Formats: sequence, structure tokens, C-alpha cells
Amino acid sequence: MKRLPSLRSQQDWTLSLGAAAFVALSLVCVLLAFLVARDLGSGVSQIEERLHELDRISVRQRNRFSGLAELARIYKE
Repeated sequence: MKRLPSLRSQQDWTLSLGAAAFVALSLVCVLLAFLVARDLGSGVSQIEERLHELDRISVRQRNRFSGLAELARIYKE
């Protein structure tokens, strides 16, 4: 029996399907990595904003209570 060159064998079909599945899963992994990196960057930005806000609040509080520390130092003397 001669093999017809235009027909694909079952092994070729399985190999093509496996390669397509590998490519699809690779794209899903790349997409997942992109989403994780984007969310991580967003989280870091939020943390930085909150730290800057805490820094501004602490500077305001230090300026507000500096007079009280001066009074306490005067009363100790």
C-alpha cells in the first residue's frame, strides 16, 4: 500500500495539536505575567502615595507640637 503525500497522518495531527496547545498556554502565561506585573506596579504606587501622605502628616504634627516641647523644656529649668 502506498502512502498518499497529501494526507496527514495521525501522528502529524497530534503533533500539530500539541504545538498549538503549547503556543496557546504560552500566550496565557505571558498575559498572566503582564497582569500580575501591572497590578504589582499599581500596588506599589498606592503604597508610595500613602507613605508620602503619612510623611506630610508627620511633618505637620511635628510643626504643631514643637511649641509644646519648648514649653516642657522651659518648665524643667
